[in-house]
Amino acid sequence: MHLKPEQVAADKVYGTIDNRAYLKDHEIVSNIQFYEESDKEKILFGIKDFIITDDLKSAICPNGLTTEDYIISRNKTLDKPAKDI
Repeated sequence: MHLKPEQVAADKVYGTIDNRAYLKDHEIVSNIQFYEESDKEKILFGIKDFIITDDLKSAICPNGLTTEDYIISRNKTLDKPAKDI
């Protein structure tokens, strides 16, 4: 016995391209919200934009926030000066 739903409703986390393609290819109607795109500009900061304390226990971001929970990651595309905020 093979069951095939006529339509599916799901949380938007299940709205991946692969899932939507599968549903379309199998002629299953989907009711899955799309993620809303933000109008907010994404600003990425590089390591040079942060102040790391000498003891390496905390970092201060370009917005002035201090954290003791950080990871230093090497990504050459982000090792450039940040845009003015």
